[in-house]
Amino acid sequence: MSQNFHPACGVDMGATLAKVALRLEPGPPEFRLLPVEDLESVLRVLDGAQRGTLGLTGGGGAELVNRFARSSSVLKVNEFAAWGSGARALLRHSAADLEAPFLLVSVGTGTSAMLVDGMSV
Repeated sequence: MSQNFHPACGVDMGATLAKVALRLEPGPPEFRLLPVEDLESVLRVLDGAQRGTLGLTGGGGAELVNRFARSSSVLKVNEFAAWGSGARALLRHSAADLEAPFLLVSVGTGTSAMLVDGMSV
């Protein structure tokens, strides 16, 4: 494994789905969608990712921090800040102008519209 590589897992616990991104080895992340009512399945996936950093966001993220004991670091991230960071990361791989403010819209069980301006969401 590369010295600069750090295993990581990100979870967005929404109202109906847990969206999980796992990057346990160098290369692209693996994505999983799990129903939030099956919390045991979510915990099993996270247990397999225990050697890395765990980032949590969404309404159920706080419950996972409380329920999931682990030796690696757990980071609770504001959902809007996570969306803004993710959008900026995706835009870095496109021809879009990162300096211009843009509207970020998330449509799921709930709908949010956010103005992303620089590092502010």
